[in-house]
Amino acid sequence: KKFIYAGDCEVYGRACMYLDKQEESIKAFRRAAELEDILIERIRLGSAVGDISREVHRKANFLRLAGEVKEAKDVYREAKEMYEQLLEENKYPYYRDMYIERYLCTLFFLKEYEKCIDLGKDKEEIYPVAFSRAILNNDKDAVGNLIDRIKRHAKEAKVGPGEEDGTVIAIWDWYEIGLKLLGLPSRIDYIDW
Repeated sequence: KKFIYAGDCEVYGRACMYLDKQEESIKAFRRAAELEDILIERIRLGSAVGDISREVHRKANFLRLAGEVKEAKDVYREAKEMYEQLLEENKYPYYRDMYIERYLCTLFFLKEYEKCIDLGKDKEEIYPVAFSRAILNNDKDAVGNLIDRIKRHAKEAKVGPGEEDGTVIAIWDWYEIGLKLLGLPSRIDYIDW
């Protein structure tokens, strides 16, 4: 497939993932990461860190979904540093909560669980904080409860697997992460995180 937008690759990659076309899915996520690079370079020409941080974070997620773990972690670190800068400068106070939530996601994927929990103590309901707590406490019941909550949330929002695009991390990614944490078959078993 020939795509010119990362979002199109993401939709196609997620569809392939849920149709058990793993190789095609991985190719699509790699292509999405490449297209994000093009977008990031264009944005860097005139935009603020806030605009760039989202795209860098999305690229990290695409690389993770493509199974490119080392490269994904490097890009998550880059996004983390951008969020730290944004939170420290506080130039965009109306986006602060969003930056904090995205920052917590980067901490989760960098396995900085304790820091994620500490900084997210007022946001324990969001997935990176809740999963971090469950991992550190080795609490399989909490993971199971999170999976149930994700399914309810997706049903209420009427979002099926592969239907989200343009987000930093899709709700169904958290579902697959939960399954993997429980040792159940997951669409992301190929990712050796």
